[in-house]
Amino acid sequence: MSRIVPDVNREEFAVFAGLVDALVPSLAAGASGAIGGLCNLVPRTVVRAYQLATTPSDKRELMKIQKLMADADALVTKTGVIAGTKYGLEYFYGYGGQGRRPLQPPSPEFKRLSEVGFKAIVEYENSL
Repeated sequence: MSRIVPDVNREEFAVFAGLVDALVPSLAAGASGAIGGLCNLVPRTVVRAYQLATTPSDKRELMKIQKLMADADALVTKTGVIAGTKYGLEYFYGYGGQGRRPLQPPSPEFKRLSEVGFKAIVEYENSL
């Protein structure tokens, strides 16, 4: 972001990170935000991080959220952005289903990783 944003005419083009893990550092570099699969699973958490990062606020809460987002995005990257996000939605919220072919159905290990790995950020999401 630090290499891209300074060369972009911000009146004509917006720069976004591709993972919410990079939201806070990208905003600090002048990006407009992030577009990531995790926004589907924990939208209020991502919005809260954006609000805290773009206003004078308690940075301790922002760093807590950033850590939750980083851990969750690492899991999404490991399990597959579409498959991991869809399984998380299905497990925690009851919708999402399986991805279309050629995505494979989640394995038992994949399910366990998602159920354990997304738990903290979903609990934070539900507290908002």
